[in-house]
Amino acid sequence: VFWMCVRAFLLATGVRLDFLLRTAMPQSHLLRGVGWALVVLGSALMAVSVAQLWLHGEGYPVSHLPPTRLVARCVSRRRRHTIYVGYTIAFAGVAGLVGSFWTLVVSVPLLTVGWIAYVLLYEEPKLISRYGDQYLAYRDTTPLLPIGRSPVLRAAGHCCMAAICRRLGPFANKTLLYRRGR
Repeated sequence: VFWMCVRAFLLATGVRLDFLLRTAMPQSHLLRGVGWALVVLGSALMAVSVAQLWLHGEGYPVSHLPPTRLVARCVSRRRRHTIYVGYTIAFAGVAGLVGSFWTLVVSVPLLTVGWIAYVLLYEEPKLISRYGDQYLAYRDTTPLLPIGRSPVLRAAGHCCMAAICRRLGPFANKTLLYRRGR
């Protein structure tokens, strides 16, 4: 429930900013296709991650049924906390489906920063106390975020930044003031 409320709040915030600043993205078949692809990819990553916690860790990603063994195989072999990564990818896809520019630019990064803070401040200390040196070794060899040396991911990042700069360009060097209510 908490994660659905967070996502609903962040999506509503982005859509509201689109309305107030009149910056919604034009809907196209390409944008919808990319949005659906991200939703499917993110959902599949979350499903595979939960399944491997159940199959190989004998638990679930909930505090009262935690995995009894550290799972460092399949998708968790390449990235830590793949459920959160999948969640963020799916959320970015929903932002594309609804055509919300500000959800992509503001809400997706806020969601990412939020789960990273949660992971680093709460979840990882618990994992270290549960699995000890085994988790420390896993953490040292496995990156947290799905970015890094991949040229494909770097190129995608550059394309996203170029698109963001194009959209924010009209607002550069302008004072934006608006008033709500009386």
